[in-house]
Amino acid sequence: MSIERIIDSISEYANVKQVMRPVASVGILALGHTVELAKLGDALGLIPTEHDKNGKVVWDIKASGAVHLEGQPVARSHTSEEFNWHTDASFEPIPPQYFMLQVLQADAMGGGVQSFIQVSNVIAELPEDVRATLTETEFIWKVPPEFQRSETSRHLPLLFGTNEGDLAFRYRRECIDLGCATMEQLYALECFEAMIRRAPQIRHTPAAGELAVVDNWRALHKRSEIKDRRRHLQRVRFQ
Repeated sequence: MSIERIIDSISEYANVKQVMRPVASVGILALGHTVELAKLGDALGLIPTEHDKNGKVVWDIKASGAVHLEGQPVARSHTSEEFNWHTDASFEPIPPQYFMLQVLQADAMGGGVQSFIQVSNVIAELPEDVRATLTETEFIWKVPPEFQRSETSRHLPLLFGTNEGDLAFRYRRECIDLGCATMEQLYALECFEAMIRRAPQIRHTPAAGELAVVDNWRALHKRSEIKDRRRHLQRVRFQ
């Protein structure tokens, strides 16, 4: 199912007042109310994926202001720190293709600004040798402690093929073990990141009652520092 089809289906299902499509891989819907994300995904025929080693599907995202709680590491999404460009679950063998992010309470102090980049054009413009390196060689991806089950790292390419015949990607720089990368891989990664820095991006300040739908295989996202600890979002990932 394409991102456009998902957005159109949600518009019919949830009585959306306004639909904004910043880029082809991202849709932001002004619902004006909250929905049960798991049930919404089920109604659209999407399969939810587990967020963590405890098997949770719906994540309540609140900034804790700490990196550890009760001796356990806190997922980056739950800290107040800036979260730079990434795709969700980049360290998974097959990352979830979509995620929905619902704003229950917005950051009233201007923090948590979202940014998006559509990466399909970037991939198409990569030099052939760089694209081959990112597709055919495996980087070592470190699994964050809060998501570890049995493996602490995985060997995965940055670009991977889809059933639609195009290339999708995964990215979160802090999870890539650069010390184990070859010179060829480091060069290819730098080329990719240089093109990302030049790519057009959309900045959006989330409002309560909004729902963002993101194609996690084709769009990068990031957010600025959280300033209001009352900020509350919900997220579900789908395959």
